[in-house]
Amino acid sequence: MRIAMNRHSLRWLLFLHLTVGLVACGGGDAGTPSFTYDQLREQAAVQEAEARRTGVDAPCATTEQCSVLNFSSTVPTCQPNLYKAYSRVSATATQAGSAAAEQRRLAAQALLLAPNNDLVCIAIFLMPPTAACVNNVCGLSP
Repeated sequence: MRIAMNRHSLRWLLFLHLTVGLVACGGGDAGTPSFTYDQLREQAAVQEAEARRTGVDAPCATTEQCSVLNFSSTVPTCQPNLYKAYSRVSATATQAGSAAAEQRRLAAQALLLAPNNDLVCIAIFLMPPTAACVNNVCGLSP
């Protein structure tokens, strides 16, 4: 009888220990910090500035060496994207692509928290521009 009681007590003690541990760690939180709308917009702006700074438009010899950086708006709008041509062969091309991807991720999070996010837009799909190399410089072509 005494052994069964100790097992029962041990189970409760283990359950209590795990519960306290989970509460102390934040439960099921994935470890991602939560930010306010303004903080997310600010962080997205920093990433966009970094992508624009590192996404240089030269050098290029062919159109295949050019690409387009895509930036998302952090406020509800019917024209949610901005674009910038850049050279994929520049020394900072990978950095620019990573910063643009992070900007889009932060902008998407910001839009989820945006006040008055009930904007209604006419459903028009515009193809994003493509990049072209002209005179060894990448540019946007519609």
